[in-house]
Order: sequence, then structure tokens, then C-alpha cells
Amino acid sequence: MDQIEEIKQKLNIVDVVSTYTPLKKAGMNFKAICPFHAEKTPSFMVSPEKQIWHCFGCGEGGDIFGFVMKMEGVEFPEALRVLAKKSGVKLQRSDPTIINKKTRLYEISEQAKDYFKKMLFNSASSPFGKASKNALEYLKKREFSEKTIVDFELGYAPDSFDALSNFLKQKGYKDEEIFNAGLSVKKDRGGYYDRFRGRIMFPIFNLYGDTIGFGARLLDDKKTDKGGKYINTPQTLIYDKSRVIYGLHKAKNDIRKSDKIVVVEGYMDVIPSHQAGVLNVVSSSGTALTEGQLDIISRYTKNINLAFDVDTAGDTATYRGIELALAKGLNVKIVQIPAGSDPDECIKQDVSLWKKAISESLYFIDFYFQNVFSKIKNKILTVEDKRQVAAKLLPIIKKIPDKIEQSHYVQKLAAKLDTPEKIIYDAISNIKIQKRTYTSEEKPIKEKKSKNQIRFLQQRLLGLVLNSPEFIKHLVTNLEADYFTFPDLKEIYTQLQSFYTKFNDDFDLKKFTEKLNSDLSYKVDMITLEIDHFYPQIDKKVIVEEIDSYILRLKKIKLKKEKKELEEEIKKAENQGDKKKIASLIKKFQKIAKEDK
Repeated sequence: MDQIEEIKQKLNIVDVVSTYTPLKKAGMNFKAICPFHAEKTPSFMVSPEKQIWHCFGCGEGGDIFGFVMKMEGVEFPEALRVLAKKSGVKLQRSDPTIINKKTRLYEISEQAKDYFKKMLFNSASSPFGKASKNALEYLKKREFSEKTIVDFELGYAPDSFDALSNFLKQKGYKDEEIFNAGLSVKKDRGGYYDRFRGRIMFPIFNLYGDTIGFGARLLDDKKTDKGGKYINTPQTLIYDKSRVIYGLHKAKNDIRKSDKIVVVEGYMDVIPSHQAGVLNVVSSSGTALTEGQLDIISRYTKNINLAFDVDTAGDTATYRGIELALAKGLNVKIVQIPAGSDPDECIKQDVSLWKKAISESLYFIDFYFQNVFSKIKNKILTVEDKRQVAAKLLPIIKKIPDKIEQSHYVQKLAAKLDTPEKIIYDAISNIKIQKRTYTSEEKPIKEKKSKNQIRFLQQRLLGLVLNSPEFIKHLVTNLEADYFTFPDLKEIYTQLQSFYTKFNDDFDLKKFTEKLNSDLSYKVDMITLEIDHFYPQIDKKVIVEEIDSYILRLKKIKLKKEKKELEEEIKKAENQGDKKKIASLIKKFQKIAKEDK
């Protein structure tokens, strides 16, 4: 057995897919809202029996590897690596199918993480021993326990221009590879130097716990020659900041359990929260949530609590993130941290305050109402005050999709501004909301109907009898293979006729599928899965009626095609003056016309 088959046998596609999107039982299969296109009713099916998935809205489908490739936007070697890790299968590193640029970067990042960890707990006698001790003392001063330091795999980058690079080169990695992993910087005059120097290192992981980059805090705040206090890995093949959610690999199970995610500003807030036992907390690596991050979050929960300070939560970038979240159908609340505090300080003061702040989070519109009115100093609102309030709140109210909810906030604003509701509604109607423009890659896919009605009929007919083998005899005695005009469907039907003739009532779909080549076998799986999707519970009598309906429609299509061909032949014979041929063709035409009634 090769490694790919071994992974497939050890993993259930339902378990893998459900880590990305919620699945609901549908007969023998599972259904979901498709994660690859916008839809309101579930058309995404997963078959545990066949170990495949398919969306009957956008047409995407495949096996466990195809799903991870599509979901993560990765190539086969990376999907193989991810699923091997999940299944416990140890890959043979010499296999060329699993080695590419990205897998090398994952390896380098893992090596760098281990190096930084070792440096943090370096001995006092080493060249960097004193600095390592200072780094460890800093983390303990921040009240990080040793267990937390180990759990989050924190480390220290020595204050050296080449210590890490020399270590990685000894491991067999080249300068260019180290640079491509974001661990070094190119000199203007050629050569490289280490990007992270004299910093406490926070490894950044993907969903599977693979190291993809680093956040780094300067140990000595007085040294300004190394950039800002905090720096991160730049964009690389494996690190995309717009899709990174720090701590999600640790928090995802608790997010599912609580059906809520708490988003804080940085890893120095995530770690104390986890240490205190509040585990559904992550960081967006910046306050503005991106579409990529929201897409990932929506796989786990529809409820987002933003824990930013008041000024940050009210800024334009954050509001843009909230708009994007609302557009994706997510529920957004704002965690009100005690004034002058952040999650870390709040937890240090009393973890119960942090838990209370989360539980008492304000719905985002209520937060904005509170925030806007808190900045007005006048007890009695002036005209200018009212104008400023309206300018900030009306665009938010306009975007509320639910009319009842919108009406509630119109009433609330009208009361606060002492203004008739009609005036508020008039003002809202005059606000122009710029619609978002999509690139060709981002444009939502609309559910598409079959482009070829004939193929649809032929495929649906095959699916019905394959899912109910007792009706195969009914089909093969009423329809010849010529009625299947598409080569793949015709081949499946021809094989079906042959297989049924041999086994009759002992027909077994699994054995029949195994007899086909891999392409046809996969098509049969898709065809039968489609029937499970569209006919989850169907009466046998209805199946016969459906089969007869499809047979009749296919026969009529063939007759119409033959009539059209005869019409063209008759015209050609008339132009040639061939009366004998005309008479013969007319006779055939009349016979077909009679059958077509």
C-alpha cells in the first residue's frame, strides 16, 4: 500500500471536512453550505461510504486531498504533508511528490523555532547565555509560567547577525532558502544577515500546528537600530498575514464548544488568556480583520467578540472589518475592557473581570451608539452635535439587513436626537453606500444550472438506476446505449448492460464501480451522490415514474434530432431532383413524426 492510500484509509473524509465547515447528517451522507461559493441552501455533499465530496451548486468535488488543496489553496505535496501529519503516517522524505519550495520553508521554519527555543534556555556559559537569561526573566516578569512558555514554544533570537543563518546552513539549507522563509534580510552590497536579533520569539502556527512565521519583541527597548518594538515575518510562500490568526491551532476546539471566538490585538494578550483558562481567544495580528481571516473564523463559529481598546474599536480599519464580518453573516460584539486596560492587564488584575467583560460584550451597534454619544460634552445636544452623531451612526444603521432591527435603531437614534423618525429614514435613504467591487478571482460564484440539458437527463437517469439497482432491468430493456450521446456516460451504460447481463439480480454497485477505470469510477460516485442529494427520501413508485419520464424525454430528443437530419436530407434530395430518394425519406419522416406524437 502506498502512503497516499494509507492516509486515505486512516482518515475519514467527514472528520477532515467537518474541521472546516459544519456538516449535518443527510441519510447516509452529510450536507453543508458550500465553503467555496455563496449559497443559501446546502448543496455540498460528503459521502463517508465513497470518501468523496461534491458541490452540486458550483460543481467542485474530489477526494480528501482535493478538499484540503481547494480549502487551503495549496498544492498536492502540502495537502499530503498536512493529511499525513493528521493521520500519523510518516512520509518518506525522499519521495519527490512531497518535496517542493513550500515544504522546504516549513522545514526551515520548524528548525528555526527549535533553535530559538534552545537559545531561550541557553546555559549561562554560552556566548548568549546572559541575554537568554534576561529574555527568560522578562517572560516571567510578564507572569508567563514555564508551562506556558513551553506550550506556546516561545524562544529567543540572539543579538547576532549570523547565528541563526549559520545554524540553518549547517543543517543543509541555502542562503536563498533562509531568505525565502523570511528569516534573513538581503544586504544592499550582497550577502544576508539575520532578520531577528536580540528578540523574544513567538512562533506563528497554521491550523495544523506547523510553524509558518514569527512575531518578535525587542528585548532591550533602548536599542532602536533593529526596527520597531514588535516585528513579524514578511510575506512568504507559507506566511500570509491576511490569513493568519494567532493561537487558532490551540483555540479552535474551544471556539467550537463555546460557539464564540474572542479576537484580541496581539499575542501578548492571547497567551495570558490561555494561561488563565479562557481558551477561545485568538489574535488577528492587527486590529483590522481581513476577508481571509473571517473566512477561516466562519468555519468554526458565527459569533465574534472583538476585544480592542475603545479608540481602536471605533477606528475606521476596525469598522471596515466589522462590515466585512456582517456581510459574511457573522454576529459581531465588542468586549468592553475596563478603562485604561487591555486583556493582559485585566487578567492580571482578576481573571473574573476578563470573563465578565466577554460575557457582557455589547452588540456592535449598541457599542457604537455608546461610543459616539460618550464623546459629546454638551448636556443638551447642539445642531452640530446632532450632525456629527448622524454622520457616524446613519451609515451603520443603513447597513442593517433586518428591517425590524433597523427600525429599532432608528427609533433609538430619533429619541436621542429628539428628531422625528421620518427625518431619520429620509436621511438614511439619501446615504449612498458604495458597493464592493470584486476581482475576477473573488467574484462570488452563483449556483449554476446544467449547461447541457441532454447530459443532465442522461446523467440523472443513470444515477437513479445505479442508486436503485432493482430498476436496472427496466432501463436496459427500454433504452439502447445509443441514447447516451456523451462518451463517458455511454461507456458507463454499456458496461452497466454487460455487468447486469452477467450478474442480473446479484448486481452489486461497489463491484461494478471497481470494474471501471478510475475516471469512470469517480464519475459513478459523483452521479450516485447527486441522487442522494436531490432525492434524500424517495418512494420506489416515484423512482419508476422518474425513470420512465427521463426515458421518454431522451427518446423524444433523439426523434427530434432524427427529424431534423431527415429534413436536411430531404432538402438536399430536392435540390438534386432525386424523386425516388425524396419519397423514401418522406416515408421515414412520417414514421418518426408518428412516433414523436
